[in-house]
Amino acid sequence: MKTIANKLREELKINPELVADFFVIFSRFEYALKRSGYAGIYRDGETVYPNWNKYARDIKGKLNMKRDNQLKEAVEYFKHHPPLRQIVRNNVLDWTKGKDDAEALSLEEYLVKTLKTVRNNLFHGGKFPNPTGPIHEPSRDEKLLKSCLVVIDRLLRLHTSTGYIFYEFA
Repeated sequence: MKTIANKLREELKINPELVADFFVIFSRFEYALKRSGYAGIYRDGETVYPNWNKYARDIKGKLNMKRDNQLKEAVEYFKHHPPLRQIVRNNVLDWTKGKDDAEALSLEEYLVKTLKTVRNNLFHGGKFPNPTGPIHEPSRDEKLLKSCLVVIDRLLRLHTSTGYIFYEFA
């Protein structure tokens, strides 16, 4: 008898190891952000969240794609094939193109926003079957995940304290 996890892996048609790698790396990145001074605090005065916006502002203008073909390829892929946003249309879940703000934001802000969108789509179950799934282009989603991993790698190299904490293991 198939488990629900096995059935979902078959439906997703995305390499489960890639999905797991993305979740582990993204989660560790958020942990490193909070530890390296990018911990926002909610109104309750104690609950923290990774302050991606402050981080993106602080590294603004520091990413350089001129000598990094992998980063350039990832950014171009995001710009030409941005992750979709899940919406409700006529009381039914659906997908729409996100706001095209690649030109309005700094490169770093745009990439952080894209990383979070990909993570949210995957983590919050938008890629699963019915009513709006399964995904129609699994290779597209694999390319999104791989591009996200390239971006995270470059962000970690760029910001020394966040990168150090990311790779620090007890």
